[in-house]
Amino acid sequence: MDFTFSVQNIFDGHGFAVSATGMVIVFFVLAAISIVIALVPHLLVIVNRYFPEKKRKTFASDRPQSDDSVVAAISAALHRQNS
Repeated sequence: MDFTFSVQNIFDGHGFAVSATGMVIVFFVLAAISIVIALVPHLLVIVNRYFPEKKRKTFASDRPQSDDSVVAAISAALHRQNS
């Protein structure tokens, strides 16, 4: 087999037209993806109107603890570990 590499082979196989077509397609697909990503926050607002987030029950354990109680719990755990 003899392979010859020349610019004429690219012209004969319509290489420039194929590559230009490919680049145009990729450009438009990437632009469409960017537009969709930019519109997602607006679409979520519309979806939230029809499917609102359900309120969940809060429990005492869900409330944030004060810093003093966290420090006391850590201190007790460390003291118990070292004893």
